[in-house]
Amino acid sequence: MSNLYNPTTKGSDLSKNGETISSFGYTLEKTILKTYTGQKIEISNLVNNILIDETLYTPYSKVTFQIVDATKFLQFSDLRGDEEIECVLKRTGRFAGKFKLILKIAEISGFVKKNMGRQFYKLVCLQKHMYEDQKVILSRSFEGSPASLISSICRNDLKMQGPITAIAKSKGQIKGIYPLVRPLTAINWLVRNSFDNGAPIFFYHTIQKGFVIVSYKDLLEVKYSNKSDNNDNFENDYLKEYRAIFGQGSGNIGNDQGFYLEEARRVTGLTGMETSQYVAIGSGAYSSNVVSLDISTKELTSDVFKYGQLNSRLEKEKPFVDPKNAESEKSKTYYINTNQKAFNGKGNYHSPTQDGSVAQYEAYRRNLNMNNFRMSVPGDFNMEPGAIIRLKVITPGDNPDDPIDKYMTGKYLVKEVQHSFDEKYTMKLTICRDSFHRSNNNDST
Repeated sequence: MSNLYNPTTKGSDLSKNGETISSFGYTLEKTILKTYTGQKIEISNLVNNILIDETLYTPYSKVTFQIVDATKFLQFSDLRGDEEIECVLKRTGRFAGKFKLILKIAEISGFVKKNMGRQFYKLVCLQKHMYEDQKVILSRSFEGSPASLISSICRNDLKMQGPITAIAKSKGQIKGIYPLVRPLTAINWLVRNSFDNGAPIFFYHTIQKGFVIVSYKDLLEVKYSNKSDNNDNFENDYLKEYRAIFGQGSGNIGNDQGFYLEEARRVTGLTGMETSQYVAIGSGAYSSNVVSLDISTKELTSDVFKYGQLNSRLEKEKPFVDPKNAESEKSKTYYINTNQKAFNGKGNYHSPTQDGSVAQYEAYRRNLNMNNFRMSVPGDFNMEPGAIIRLKVITPGDNPDDPIDKYMTGKYLVKEVQHSFDEKYTMKLTICRDSFHRSNNNDST
């Protein structure tokens, strides 16, 4: 391995024994690029910033390396765009964690050269299974449960060697033919037609867990311990709490441990609230109708969906005030063709959409777009999409004994996580909720 580029420790908030003492601290242990000739080069000195993007809706984790090149590395390495990169990021001490990344360069972009001394560009990288997806077209029959079919594609077609966390239990055996589609397209097709008692199923990828197959119902089965504000041992709780204080007192910071815990859950910014009852009503979030035609028997059925059928919610209170918003099934109609005699009684791929499940699926999905925020927080190697968090917003008001912002405080689902490693390790979380903590007519917390 070439020694031209020595590894660099970043985010060097370390104690004398080498442990990280800040929730913004981290260490870039190595970044090794393997060229097309097989040469391995340590490039940590060239890495100015690393972004890791994970979402509930993508089967990959995108990693972007911002390169500052003052050594003509681009020319020296002769990058072609499919080289392999191994990168290790870690934190020791409290909130220890580690990312071990094995990636393929998918794109070289953002090239800027303003002077003779330096040039800037980005290496956009993906996991190896994304390259495998580009090489294969599926054209074969299938039969089995959706979860088993998805796992089979991951192992056999995408050659996924890492873990597959399959929690979702979509009922029923289905049968059909993959119609000349790529593996990930086939998986998305299966996911769209798979439900857990009407709740949607997510298929996504994280650095820590690999592929995840989980239903919304499963994600909500997180335990929550309602602690007093004086108990700062929150990292042992099942549900992590973040605090948006914004200039108020920092609380329990009487010692280094207390300060570190307080710092780790401090929200440094909240932006981008998005909510629209107007859009939600028309999209079928609260009521709709499913019209199904069985082409083998010519039987036409109609299933009406009402908001009260949703059994899985983040909080207990509905997102709308006027009950009339959930009374008109004509606000949205879904049309489905089925064929119960296609496989001698065995369901074809869209069989799970019967019995109104598609209406519940769309309602869950639409309600999760009801209330969205983006927040900036210190880095956490264990934070992933699909996590349930509690946000506690504290603002000054007329009553100093009750400083809680009751509108924004509550439980949220983390939809997206962007890990950013530069001078500090920080995160941007996109969070959402489908319901409220308090009643529209009740000021209790």
